[in-house]
Amino acid sequence: MIDALLLPDGKRALSWSDDGTLRQWDLETGQQAGATLAGHDDRVTGVFLLDRNQALSWSHDWTLRLWDLSISSELARFYAEGRVEQLIDCGTNRFFAGDGTGRVYFLELVES
Repeated sequence: MIDALLLPDGKRALSWSDDGTLRQWDLETGQQAGATLAGHDDRVTGVFLLDRNQALSWSHDWTLRLWDLSISSELARFYAEGRVEQLIDCGTNRFFAGDGTGRVYFLELVES
């Protein structure tokens, strides 16, 4: 399965899939833009866009990963105790994530 969302510039889309990857797409050419974002070991179940250059993905590999889309690189990794199923935006870079064991995690992203 593949899911996608439109990026804020309206010229690119970000997709994620069962193979554990994320990809950016140039909507004018239909070609992949930048490197494949690889790192998840299981299907990516969702992505949240933080701004035009950062995205947070969650997966059945029990992780959430923060990506810099401008350089196609993983910035940070957060571990859960089960398959991450859902993420809820609480505003100002604060999130609740839930895993398959019923646990809920509070995640706050702070600039370093």
